[in-house]
Order: sequence, then C-alpha cells, then structure tokens
Amino acid sequence: MNFPIKIHNAMKWVSIMAVFSFLISSCNSQEQKQEIQYSSKKEFEEAMIESHKKFIQKSDDQIQHYIDSSNFIYETTGTGLRHAVITEGVGVIPKVGDQVKINYTIRFLDGEPVMEYEKGRNLEFFIEKSDVETGLHQALQLMKVGEKAEFIMPPHLAFGMSGDRKGIPPQSTLIYTIELLAVR
Repeated sequence: MNFPIKIHNAMKWVSIMAVFSFLISSCNSQEQKQEIQYSSKKEFEEAMIESHKKFIQKSDDQIQHYIDSSNFIYETTGTGLRHAVITEGVGVIPKVGDQVKINYTIRFLDGEPVMEYEKGRNLEFFIEKSDVETGLHQALQLMKVGEKAEFIMPPHLAFGMSGDRKGIPPQSTLIYTIELLAVR
C-alpha cells in the first residue's frame, strides 16, 4: 500500500506551495519587484525547497538561542517539538481520542506574552479529534496528569503560515506553558 508515500508527497507539495505563497505575499513593498522565472517545474521545486530549508534553519537557530539561555533541559521530538518538564505529573498519559483539560499560556520566543493567552486559559478538547494546533495534540501525549511543561512549537506545529489573524503573526515560533489538569 502506497498510502504513506502519497501523504508524504502531498505534504511536500503543500509545504512547497505554502512557502511560495508566503514569498509572493511578502513582496508587497514599494521596492522594485524582481520577477523570477524558472525554466522547469523541477527548478521551481528546488528553489522552493532551498528557501524552505533556509527558513527552517533560521527558525532552528532562534530556538537554539532560546534554549541556550533557558534553565530547562529540552527534549526534541521527530517533528521538531521541544519540551521541558517544569513539574512532574503522576497521572495517566492521554492517548488519541481522550478528552483533556488543560491550562496554558502562550508567549513569543522573546518572552513577550501573546495578549489573548497571557493570563492562562482552560481548554478542553479531544486528542487528535479537535481543531487545535497540531503541537498541542503532540504535546499532551507526552505529559501525565498533574504535569506542567514548557513546549517550544515551531510554526508548522503552532499557527503556521497564516498566524491566528489576531495577535500571532505568520510563521511564529511560540512557547506554550501547559498544565495537564485532567484526562477523561
């Protein structure tokens, strides 16, 4: 069955198109725009992949700078989610389909709070079955009830290429401080 390969190829194409869309939309200045033409689809794809790699490297460098100045020891998942335990939990670890209740805050890498989330808020949702940030689903499956942890979510795990259209700009790496209150 080639299903995982088809998903991987689709995700690759979506990423390429997202980067391309961002590059086009970021050219809204009054400066002279340079039109770039590619001789083939392959050349275009290679240029987009290279641009995406540079963005990821820049993001990783910013995250590493934050980690280096932090007092926590972070672990990194295969998706790029970084996490550090602040307070150990003793309860169960949520799994797909479980309903969770959390309290969380969000701030930018520079420490500035995201206004809408700065005082903390309770949220209840179902793991992998609710419309919340991908990183939240992943983060909670690493926690035990009663645990408090800090998570560094790169853009692809947080609000992505578009931000939240309120106070979180596009392509923002965010710091989530999450306390897992309950699992049902």
